[in-house]
Amino acid sequence: MLSRAIEEIAVAELEHLIVSQVREGRTLEYKREVSSTAESKEVPLLAAVSSFANTSDGDLLIGVEAIDGVATELCGVEMESLDKEVLRLEQIVRDGIEPRMPKVEFQPIHLSENRYVWLIRVPTSWIGPHRVKRNSKFYARNSAGRYELDVSELRLAFSMTETVAARIREFRTDRIAKINAGLMPALLTGEGRMVVHVVPLQSFMTRTSIDIGVYAAGSTPLRPMGATGWNHRINLDGFVTFESHGGKSSFSYTQMFRTGVAEAAFSLSSDGSTKALPSVAFEYYTLEMVKEYLSFAEAFEVEPPFLIFLSLVGVQGCILGLNPGVFLRGANIPLAEDVLTLPEVVVEESNGPLDIALKPAFDMVWNAFGLVGSLNYDETGNRVAG
Repeated sequence: MLSRAIEEIAVAELEHLIVSQVREGRTLEYKREVSSTAESKEVPLLAAVSSFANTSDGDLLIGVEAIDGVATELCGVEMESLDKEVLRLEQIVRDGIEPRMPKVEFQPIHLSENRYVWLIRVPTSWIGPHRVKRNSKFYARNSAGRYELDVSELRLAFSMTETVAARIREFRTDRIAKINAGLMPALLTGEGRMVVHVVPLQSFMTRTSIDIGVYAAGSTPLRPMGATGWNHRINLDGFVTFESHGGKSSFSYTQMFRTGVAEAAFSLSSDGSTKALPSVAFEYYTLEMVKEYLSFAEAFEVEPPFLIFLSLVGVQGCILGLNPGVFLRGANIPLAEDVLTLPEVVVEESNGPLDIALKPAFDMVWNAFGLVGSLNYDETGNRVAG
């Protein structure tokens, strides 16, 4: 893999590969071209990309001639439109590998006139193993280059994925139990809590560690949901912001863990009266919190995908707070359950439409109160409130 940032790599770095006779291996592969005609000729590209994703970060260089895996010539590929070629390569990777790949970067490096070398940088995937759909095969890499996974290696790869899923479930279960027992990074007022967890998959795949000092010194640490002013402090788990008006308890808090996981919660009652989940505000708070988290993730190089979990804790007897004048048959049926934990929502791209991605989770919250789905979306699924 080339050592510099992808946008900084120029022809000089590529020429060094030729002069030094750099061989393909675990993090580097060469290809002369990618055919634009037959699907079968796309397989080598898909195999290379998926092999990096299944093993380790790596670079694929298209437009480099190699003999026995050693770079010999920068032949480049001819093209008239860079934009069209990027779209073509993106489509090949998007449609030819499953599950769909996380972020893959494409960088053209100009050689002469309309000839370019394409650098495709592939990060390690946290949702693998990935399969090439064209031939239903799984690939990985070692020091000799790309190879096909055998049955035992596949079993191990899937087992690792299942282990990560189990660890995430255990983390969430532990956190919800602590919140339900009142063991929170900031004491919340009243009863009933809406809780949002944002979990980057890489936090449970590697030893991800956020520099809390740098995070705390930043201009925009994650604010508590629904708060216009807040306090903050460093704690054992990382860094917490909490809404406070001088009292001993708060309306909401957001805990940033050192692993990059975020936990946000707000109270559903402030004075011990009837617990009510605000039907517009809870969705708005969640969307804003996740948006802020994605900005943090980009700044601290925390890679997608992200798992979003919604939970309701201590909510037995809670009703859905509808706007005045809204009457729906079946609404405001108090919840019989004390804890509701909804299935995760997967956010694969930081710049995707969050309101659409989170709609299924919002709908399930409304389902819990006996309603078909969120009234904050129209019939076509577009958000109309908050």
